[in-house]
Formats: sequence, structure tokens, C-alpha cells
Amino acid sequence: MEILDNKIKAILDGFHIAGATVGITDRERVVYCRGFGLRRMERADLVTGENTLYRAASITKVVTGILTMKLRERRILDIDVPVASLLDWFSLKDKDAREKITLRHLLSHRSGLPGEYTPDGPRD
Repeated sequence: MEILDNKIKAILDGFHIAGATVGITDRERVVYCRGFGLRRMERADLVTGENTLYRAASITKVVTGILTMKLRERRILDIDVPVASLLDWFSLKDKDAREKITLRHLLSHRSGLPGEYTPDGPRD
């Protein structure tokens, strides 16, 4: 594992990455998991570890978009129906907007919702 550790450290250094956690599985169990570097550059005392949580940020857009379109392609999901018909908890002050916003609107950032919308407010 020392060779792998050294290779990962070299990659992080080469790309000037402050910290990362790397995990490898054999699809049944975790065979390697290590943290490298810092969680926050301004806090040298906060190092990464095997259980460090990271903000997913915009990476979820890619995964969500691909999976949604695969479901559409298989005719499992219609992206042109109102989101409210799929998610009964979806609520807005503007009841008309609630009934008009579709998955297509959400996927293309044309829903009119604020960028950090969640029913309970931002989660940062």
C-alpha cells in the first residue's frame, strides 16, 4: 500500500490539491481507504481522514442528469410532467408555479427556483 500512498501523494502535489480521501472497493468491500492532506487550507490542524465528509456541490448535477435521461430513454420517467406530480412534498408559495415546473425545467436550470433551493433552506 505504500506504493499507492506515494503515487496518490504525488498526484495531489502535482495538481496542488490540498486534500482528498481515496477509496477503492472490489464491489463487495472496501479494500483501501486513506485520507491525504488538509480539509481546509487555512486550518493545518484539520487533516483529511477515512471518514471525512465532502460537499458534493455540482458533481451531483452530472450524475442526476445522466440517470434522469436514462430513465426517460427507457420510458420510465416523463421529464415534461410537473415535479409536484412526482414529489408530493414539493411546495412553493406560488401554487401556479408549483404545478408548472417540470424535470426538464430543473435539469436545464429554467425553473425559476433559486440556485440553493431546498424545502428547508440552504444546507451549507
